[in-house]
Order: sequence, then C-alpha cells, then structure tokens
Amino acid sequence: MYRCDEFSVEFGGFEDIIHLKPNYEERDNSDGAWVYKNLLGVVVYAKDNSGTIFTEYVDFKRLEKLRTKSANQKPGQLSFIWLEWAEEMYKAKALKYVISRLPITEDVAEVVVKEDQVLKTQPVPKKQPQQQDINKLLTANTISEQNEVTLIEPEIEMVENVS
Repeated sequence: MYRCDEFSVEFGGFEDIIHLKPNYEERDNSDGAWVYKNLLGVVVYAKDNSGTIFTEYVDFKRLEKLRTKSANQKPGQLSFIWLEWAEEMYKAKALKYVISRLPITEDVAEVVVKEDQVLKTQPVPKKQPQQQDINKLLTANTISEQNEVTLIEPEIEMVENVS
C-alpha cells in the first residue's frame, strides 16, 4: 500500500478486513527511491490447505527493521538489489515475516529457515577431457559400452593428374 492509495485495515482475528483502492496512475513502483518514500506497508494474504485464511498488514517501519538487519543495507537509503527491485524485496520480506509466524508444516518451516542461511557451495572441480587414441577408435572391432563407434570405410577414387 502506497501513500497515493485509498485503504483501511480493520483487525479481524485471523482474517483482517482490508479495503484497498489502488491508485495505479500515481504509482511508480519501478523506481526504488519512489517506493522507499511512498510505501506504507504490505498486506499478506495466505490460505492453507484446509481453507483457513490468514491476512496481516506489515507496516513500513517493521519492513525497514527487517531490511536493515542485512549487513549491506543502511537505514535511510536503499542500495544494491533493494534499490532496483524495491517493491519485490519488501513483498518478500513481508511474506517471510508472516509465514514464519503461521501454524505451518515442518517442511515449510525448514524452507523458511534455510532461506536465511548463507548458501555455501563447494567449487565444482572441472573435468579434464579424457584423451582418446583416435587410431584405437578407428580400428575398434567392437562397440564398447562407453564409446559407440561405427567404422566407415571411405571410398577412395584414384584420379590421374591431368595437366
């Protein structure tokens, strides 16, 4: 929800009553600086397999508190991916915040926790191409399981040198 939108939020337990009339003409959500100055909060709407609906409004102050926990983000300014994809990043933070507090399965909880962890990857060793003897391949009489070889007999035609 942005400053240019008309909205109200009424607490309703698991399902808040949210009235929203977005003003798409005044929004410039592709500009990170504009999003930072005008975002009031994000509404998260979730529905579980049993049909239970959860809604929660996550205000800008909480989103900023979550954003600035990142070492590369400073209060008062967006930088890096946050500047380029501000709306998407705020939505992701709001969604994660709400999901982490819902009664969810262990599998979903595990995914949420893993998303917080720094990805640790081992460098993949480069495979060196295996050298093969072309003469052995060309003279092979059998087809091996690893290398399927078909012998092709070239047709050679002798041409006399005509000058």
